[in-house]
Amino acid sequence: MGAVNLRTVLGLLRPNVASLGYGLFLAINAASVWGGVFPFLPLAFQTTDVML
Repeated sequence: MGAVNLRTVLGLLRPNVASLGYGLFLAINAASVWGGVFPFLPLAFQTTDVML
């Protein structure tokens, strides 16, 4: 009986399209609020050539 409950819980925790889409939505919004992904790149990559 315990294995059935564990299987049910693991099935609920398995990622699906909706949860992955929501995670991407949060990541894109957070990156846009923080000024994009360029602040996280090394200084050598933060040039106008890379941005184009």
